[in-house]
Amino acid sequence: MKNNVKLILLLLLILTVVVAVLLCSSAPNTKPSPTAGSVSYEYTETNGGIRITNVRGESEQIIIPDLIDGKKVVEIGNSAFEGKKIIKTVVLPSSLIKVGYRAFADCTSLETVTFNDGLTTIEAEAFSGCENLVEYILPQSVKYKSATAFEVGQAVSQSEESAFVRVPEESQEQDNIVSEPEESKTEESKAEESVAGHESEVSEVLETSEPDVSEPIKQSTKFTENDFIVMYQSDPIYASHPYGYETVGSHGCGPSTMSVIIKNLTGADVNPVTMSDWSYEKEFYAEGVGSYHALMPAAAKNWGIKSETYYTYNKQFIREQLESGKLMLVVMGPGTFTRSGHYMILRGFDSDGKLIIADTQSPVRTSQTWDFDFIYSELKKGSPLWVFSR
Repeated sequence: MKNNVKLILLLLLILTVVVAVLLCSSAPNTKPSPTAGSVSYEYTETNGGIRITNVRGESEQIIIPDLIDGKKVVEIGNSAFEGKKIIKTVVLPSSLIKVGYRAFADCTSLETVTFNDGLTTIEAEAFSGCENLVEYILPQSVKYKSATAFEVGQAVSQSEESAFVRVPEESQEQDNIVSEPEESKTEESKAEESVAGHESEVSEVLETSEPDVSEPIKQSTKFTENDFIVMYQSDPIYASHPYGYETVGSHGCGPSTMSVIIKNLTGADVNPVTMSDWSYEKEFYAEGVGSYHALMPAAAKNWGIKSETYYTYNKQFIREQLESGKLMLVVMGPGTFTRSGHYMILRGFDSDGKLIIADTQSPVRTSQTWDFDFIYSELKKGSPLWVFSR
């Protein structure tokens, strides 16, 4: 009996020691800290690794690990850190490939972000509203960066500027021209970052404009004396066709406008559905937001038309391009045509000096002529202006 009592006491002693050791060893990892903080991540698995979808807890310093549960962290998901105003410093993992839409938006105290080689994509408004992020260095691995990714006007440091603003080899044959913004640009447009070319010109446009249903929609509707053909993404025969995880009707503005341009300049058998399929196949679809800007010069090259890319927001420049018979593709900002962003074609001027447009969301707006100054006032300054010709 005495031996049994001793054995039980010995086991209790061992158990007490083990518990004490475990508690001591775990204490440093759980103790809150005002700088390092105690944060945890919500995540989902995606192709090739982990996508962080949310962060719990608060910290001034965020150091995102390369691995979670033994798998590489490859993506910061949409709005994952949005509105975390306490964050001052972010170190992104070397395994990271993509920073999602509004991933760090409105982190108003954010001052420093460390980007590592391997990052290829920075989605729209990823760091929008980060007013204290005054300087950052992008690695040469970045291929796609939205013009609205850093939309409060930060200065950008680059080890080599050509790694950030460039026309890659596969686009050079198309004479893609990047013009620096003129002095006449507004302060708002000067504040927006812009890049060009297939590897760096990709700003996403949120295509949330409401379809105009005030008149019947006909396939390949023809109008004006030139029989210009407009195909509408809101047409029932196109609207419900899948475009990635969305539809042509809701997010296919980019492919739809390019199909109209190519159809009229070449006569090719294209429409919003075939162009959306091509865009998705070539990876110009941007999940949740629409299409990468790189779609425009790539589609032009594929169908054999000339494209030029400008960032020159000057009324006389735009007027000269249209009066020379070229088509111009623009991005409209919030206002008459959209709640967020919308691609639209400028065709030229009528005999009364009114602007003729092609809006693939609206037969009504397309059939109207517009005051040039009004359209100019609603352009999304800082986004590219594409000019197309045969």
